[in-house]
Amino acid sequence: MTDIPHNPTHCRSCGAEIVWLRTKAGRLIPVNAATALETDTEFDHNRHVSHFATCPQANKWRKPK
Repeated sequence: MTDIPHNPTHCRSCGAEIVWLRTKAGRLIPVNAATALETDTEFDHNRHVSHFATCPQANKWRKPK
């Protein structure tokens, strides 16, 4: 599994700045860029804020379980 570059991008729904980090299970998750350091590669519930928690259009992008 290759790491993704830590380049901030923007949410396609609300325009907020986000970065993509990996979960412990290896999946990618959008994270609010303001909560991530440039060196972060793995999502940490104690430090990062998932963009799904703040985006007004989050349900549009969630994958079904």
